Amino acid sequence: MYLSILNHKSYRMVFVSLVATFVYLTFLLLLKIYRKKPLSNILILLGFSTLPIISILRQGSYESGDLTINIVKLMSFYKALTDGQLIPRWAGDLNATYGYPNFIFAYPLPYYLGSFYHFLGLNFLNSLKLVLITSYITSGIAMYLWLKNHVTKEAAFFGAIFYLFAPYHLVDMHFRVDIGEMLAFVFLPLSLSLINGVKERNAFIWKFLTGLCIAALILSHQAVSLLGIPFLFLYSILITKKKKMKNLLNSFFPFILGLLFSAYYWIPVLLEGKFTHQLTEIQSQIIFPKLSDLLYSPWRLGFLFQGPMGELAPIVGYAHWIIILIAAYLIIVKRNRNKFILFLFISFCFYLFLTQSVSKPIWGVFTNLRKIQFPFRILSIIIFVSSSLAAFVVQNIKNKKIYYFLLTLAIGSTILNWGNRGNVPEIKDKIIAGELPLWTARGEGLGPAAPVWVPATAMWQKEIPKTHLKVIKGEAQILSENRSNIRHAYIINVKEKSYLKENTYYFPGWELKIDGIIKEINYEDEYYPGIILFAVEPGLHTINLLFRDTPVRYYSLLLSFLSVFLIGVLMLIRNYKK
Repeated sequence: MYLSILNHKSYRMVFVSLVATFVYLTFLLLLKIYRKKPLSNILILLGFSTLPIISILRQGSYESGDLTINIVKLMSFYKALTDGQLIPRWAGDLNATYGYPNFIFAYPLPYYLGSFYHFLGLNFLNSLKLVLITSYITSGIAMYLWLKNHVTKEAAFFGAIFYLFAPYHLVDMHFRVDIGEMLAFVFLPLSLSLINGVKERNAFIWKFLTGLCIAALILSHQAVSLLGIPFLFLYSILITKKKKMKNLLNSFFPFILGLLFSAYYWIPVLLEGKFTHQLTEIQSQIIFPKLSDLLYSPWRLGFLFQGPMGELAPIVGYAHWIIILIAAYLIIVKRNRNKFILFLFISFCFYLFLTQSVSKPIWGVFTNLRKIQFPFRILSIIIFVSSSLAAFVVQNIKNKKIYYFLLTLAIGSTILNWGNRGNVPEIKDKIIAGELPLWTARGEGLGPAAPVWVPATAMWQKEIPKTHLKVIKGEAQILSENRSNIRHAYIINVKEKSYLKENTYYFPGWELKIDGIIKEINYEDEYYPGIILFAVEPGLHTINLLFRDTPVRYYSLLLSFLSVFLIGVLMLIRNYKK
């Protein structure tokens, strides 16, 4: 019987997790007995954070929502970098080589990190896995470092464990593989730590670093930053000792820096989103999870957070709910007026409210909320807030048995979710790269950045064209072709006036030059909507199509560059004077 259970790949991974946990706890017990000096909490935390990543270390890909899709994006992003785009905008080898402006709208920081790992020598699959691993481990450390500014080291460790083993955190890593949210989980607590530094030291360098961290949060994930930055700002005001106008305005400064440093990304997202099908998705009906969905998972007695068909259980966490109940008891019955407990509890209630259908009027008024797409994404902030609250609440619990019971519950109740559904060792870089151009046509995850001129019913191309330049009317001979990600060059001999189709999706920024003279592009043809078409007169011609930054992209990039440069110069001047 036991052997038959272990033959099932999911149960085999659970068995490995149980053995690893037993070995690690035994190791900690032996250290406690024989080591005079106790091990630091950060090292113990590192040990616990390695337990849920064991399954990621297996060879090949694994069954998940977006792992392969993210590898596809990483390959395309790295190709754009190697083509000379330091700020990639266009994914030219996707969409059956018709391309689309994915990287204008996709969060860039996880792909920069993955590209760095690939540059160091890892393949794309392992680079992406390393993004997940480093994001997960450092999120726990960042949480601990922030919390220990306000609570004891034991309480900070407690909150960091709750953060690492929050169900949604594990679902993101193993089942959804949302690398943007995983990286954002690092910058939420790290931003709070730096905000503390600003308040304690009031040095310009701390404001600069906080601005960089907030910018990194924005570049990691749009939804998490949209939901998290108001929380960060309110926290900044909360810890301001003297609520004078000067001090309150001073709290704005790091956030302004963060917006300026990341302006090259979020300004085009806001202003050029109207040219994509992004609005179509935003205007679609929002599906709210039921409150019961946040309380309990329907699979494996509530301890498995993914169903047999890939369904996900958006639960907050059983130990987390106990903390919320204890916090409510402390506030209502014990009249506890600790400002952090009150702030975190109210924040939890507000974000929980946003996940429910009763908040629909708010989603209707604040249309930017719709860019979150799925209300369950608010769990990214809910688990952060509830885990932080756990650290503050546990300081009011003097009974060590309750402390260890909640720690055991937080860790043990998630053990079925420490691994993915199944490893697929045969899927590696070579297979993914070979099918790279057609991944867009295979499902979700690569939109919604398709240009609005392409019909929503046929958003993606499903066949790679035999030739990139095709004569659809007239007579012309294509003599040479030279293509990179953002530059398509041809030499053609036109015998009679011709109409040509260049098999590339149009988006603002594409510029056509024939013999060095800018010519008009037609992208609203009845039969080829959204695809670049143009007319050419008889003769020998050089055709150049170049994807340039629009004024919006150019000036937003200039704004970010000048902000970083001028702030850097200002810091040097201040340090020189000192």
